[in-house]
Amino acid sequence: MERILTQHDIPPIRVYGEDFRHEVAVMCNVITELKLWDWMKNENPPEDKGYLFWNHPNIDIISTHPKITQCGHSGATEALCLRIAQRIARQGLENLIIS
Repeated sequence: MERILTQHDIPPIRVYGEDFRHEVAVMCNVITELKLWDWMKNENPPEDKGYLFWNHPNIDIISTHPKITQCGHSGATEALCLRIAQRIARQGLENLIIS
């Protein structure tokens, strides 16, 4: 993905009863800035860890990015954002359906 996203580019996603599209857009924009879309598409966190407990350097780079820290994620919401970004990387934004 090359373009900058806004929350209006993301289909409706609610987490804890709140609109979560802004956080997903920020995550996608950080991944674009860091040029990590191919990595998101091709790499999988270990099944017993998921994104939350994976000690991969790219996760640290993403997690400590100022735009991500400003979102105030819990570990769970950050991991969810990463899973959604992985789905976008693999299936394309136009095919993103969150159920």
